[in-house]
Formats: sequence, C-alpha cells, structure tokens
Amino acid sequence: MPCIGGLSCGLYAIESNGLHGVLSIDSVHSQGKISGKLNSQNISGFWDPIDKKVIFTQTVNRGNNNSTSYKYTGFYHDCDVSGSTICKTVIAGSAAPLGVPTQQATNQEFGWIASFLTAKSASARAFFPILMVLYELS
Repeated sequence: MPCIGGLSCGLYAIESNGLHGVLSIDSVHSQGKISGKLNSQNISGFWDPIDKKVIFTQTVNRGNNNSTSYKYTGFYHDCDVSGSTICKTVIAGSAAPLGVPTQQATNQEFGWIASFLTAKSASARAFFPILMVLYELS
C-alpha cells in the first residue's frame, strides 16, 4: 500500500520518553489508516492530512501476559527548504498509556519526536535491523 496524503513513509529516528529507537511508517491508506512499526512492534493508527496530525497505538509486551498500550499523537512538520542542512522533516507530539484512569495517564504522559531518515524501499527495510542495533547500543 503506498503512502498518500502528504505523510512521508519510511524510517524515522525517534526519541520517546528519553529512549531512542526507529519508527517505520510503512503505509497510509486512502482513508488515512496508517501502519508500521515502532522498535519492531506493530503500530496502527490514522493520518489527518488537513491538520497534519498522526495518531497511532503501540502495544509493548513485557511477558507473562503483561502488556501496555500507548497512544501517540503528533503533528507532521515537512521541511520544504531546498538545500538546507538545518531543516528536518519531523513528527512531534506526546504519548500516554491507554486503559488507565485519566489522571494516571496524564501523570504518565511523555513527549516524543521522530526525524525522517529515509524513504521506504527494499534497501531501507533491510537497513532497519541495523538501525535497531545502533539505537540499542546508544
């Protein structure tokens, strides 16, 4: 499924709650549905091309039937400055756990930012495991 609606599909370097990783946006459906991976775990959500808003969920499995789902909300900032070495295409926002009382979720909310690395391609998908190792070592 190709990416449509202005959201760049591909790999992003993400910093989330102080941790580094890789966000892969694999597809954007014509109805705005997105799919991909965050640190090798599946994500699904929606893209609003008018507001340039991304919402997706990630479920982190911790073993022994213990998992936590997080809702990520962010805004896409595309860099159209030709030739700039400073300008970066990013998605930035906040995330909070799902399924907990509102006050507790608010207390556990954290920020995240993802910088675009490379477009979706066979070589980029092959590079994903290498990126994961590099970020785990940092």
